Amino acid sequence: MVLQDEKMNRREAIERLLGGSVATLLIAGGLTACRQRKSSDALQANPVTQAALHIPCIACGDCMPCPYGVDIVGCFDVWNDAADNNELPDPKKAASPHYAALTRSFLADYHNRIPLLARAGHCINCHRCEPLCPQHIQIPVFLRQMEWVEQNAENRT
Repeated sequence: MVLQDEKMNRREAIERLLGGSVATLLIAGGLTACRQRKSSDALQANPVTQAALHIPCIACGDCMPCPYGVDIVGCFDVWNDAADNNELPDPKKAASPHYAALTRSFLADYHNRIPLLARAGHCINCHRCEPLCPQHIQIPVFLRQMEWVEQNAENRT
């Protein structure tokens, strides 16, 4: 029985549901394929989209726990949700009437989903997570990018 207050990442939930790491890899691969398909569908439907900014994280959790408390998977999930829905605030378009609304929406989602001490800005570039990532993602680079967008968005709203 799982308590409602108990938090687990996607991998833990899948392992608990299916009971095995082999099944986890198959399911995680399927989730990645679904997310990539969604992104490519979005690109075909709307050529001016931010789906290309998608971080190729499969939310396996192998990079966790971060020694400095960053919720890497959660941060990437917030970013990917915004990118997939074409809702990332683009500082180059700050004059656009939609920029302020996108910025508020992105920050509200990020701040509601990720606790203050688990946000991208707490990454110190120790790179301990990188060799653990099966996708070979340059995790600190993406966390710095996310931190920059957050800071720039907060400064402009």
